[in-house]
Amino acid sequence: MKKIIVITHGYPIIGHPAKYQFVKELVQTWRKQGLDVTVINPLTPKDWRANRGAGSENEFFPLYHRFAFLKAVPFLRRAQNAVQDFFFRRAAERCIRDYENVVLYSHFLCAGNVAVRIAKKHNVEAYCAFGESTLWFLDDRNEKKADESIRALDGIVSVSSQNTRIIRERNWNDNVLEAPNAVDLSVFGVHGRDECREELGFPKDKVIGIFVGHFIERKGPLRTQAASHGIDGLKMIYIGEGEQKPEDENILFCGGVDHSSLYKYLYAADFFVLPTEAEGCCNAIVEALSCGLPVISSDGEFNDCILDDKNSIRVGADDVEALRSAMQTLVSDKEKREAMAAHIRSERDKYSIESRAAKIAAFIGAAQQR
Repeated sequence: MKKIIVITHGYPIIGHPAKYQFVKELVQTWRKQGLDVTVINPLTPKDWRANRGAGSENEFFPLYHRFAFLKAVPFLRRAQNAVQDFFFRRAAERCIRDYENVVLYSHFLCAGNVAVRIAKKHNVEAYCAFGESTLWFLDDRNEKKADESIRALDGIVSVSSQNTRIIRERNWNDNVLEAPNAVDLSVFGVHGRDECREELGFPKDKVIGIFVGHFIERKGPLRTQAASHGIDGLKMIYIGEGEQKPEDENILFCGGVDHSSLYKYLYAADFFVLPTEAEGCCNAIVEALSCGLPVISSDGEFNDCILDDKNSIRVGADDVEALRSAMQTLVSDKEKREAMAAHIRSERDKYSIESRAAKIAAFIGAAQQR
C-alpha cells in the first residue's frame, strides 16, 4: 500500500469553499477507506494570505507566483506558463518530506505536468485525472513538451468516454482507467421535497427547475433564463456565481451556497437543467442524479457516460428553443417527470464515490481492488 500525494490546482479554501469540492470528496473517501493521503494545493498570493494557517499536517497550501501579467504580451504567454509551472513545482516540492513508498496523483493536466517532473526527479510514479472540458493545458504551451509530459505519466484517470477517446487518438497513454465522477451519497442523502421547500421558503404547488454551475457562457445560465421565461407554473433556482447572473420574475433563488447545503436546493427541485457547451464529466449533473432529478442537458459526447433517454432530455447546448421545449415537457408532463425520477432513484448506488475511489486507488497502486 502506497501513500497518496494529491497535487492539485484547486481545493476548497477560505474565499473559494466550493472550488474542486470533488477533489476533497475523493480525498475524504480515501481516508475513510484507510489510505494515507496528503493534499498539496499551491496558492497565489491573494489566496495564500487569506488561508495562512489554514493547512494541516496532511493538507498544504504553499505560496507560488503566476506572473499572470506576462499573458498580456502575446509572445510571452508561453514563457508565463513555464514560469508558473516552475514556481508551482517548487512550492509543491517544499511540502513533500519523504518520497519513500509514495505515488503522486494530480488534478488536472496543469498539475499533472508538474507532478510528472517531480516523479521523474525522485523516481516515483505519477498519475493524472483527465477531466478538463477542453484541453486548456495545451494553450500557449510548447506542444511537443506538453505531449512528452502527458506520455510520461504512469497512467491517466479519464472521467468520460470522450476524454478516453481523445487520449487514445493522440496516443498519449495506453494505461487509462475510465471512471466517471461520483458523489458522497451520505452528503446527498435522501430527503423529502416538501420538507426542503418548507425550510427554504419555496412554494409547494409549483414545478421548480434548478441550474447549478458557474454563471458563464459555457454553462449557459442566460440561455436557461431565456428558455424558461414565461413558462406557466415554472419557478427557477440558480446556484452559482459569475458575470452572467440570471434575472427573471420566475427566480426563487439566485446565488452561491455552501456545498454542504446544496442538497436542500436539489431536493426542493423537480428537475435539473444545464445546457453546457463542454465538460469533462459534470459533477453538478452527477449530484443532481444522486438526488433523483431528471436532467435536461446538452447532447455533447462528454455527457454520454452519465446521461441516457431514461434519465434525461438532451438538446443542442445553444438551441434555446429546444431547451425551452424540453423544460415545457417536464413542467407539463408530470407522469413523465415522475417516471424518470423513479428510474434515477433505482440506480442511485451507481453514483457512489466509494466504489470509484477504490477503483482509482487500485489503479494507481495505492490499494487493492475490493
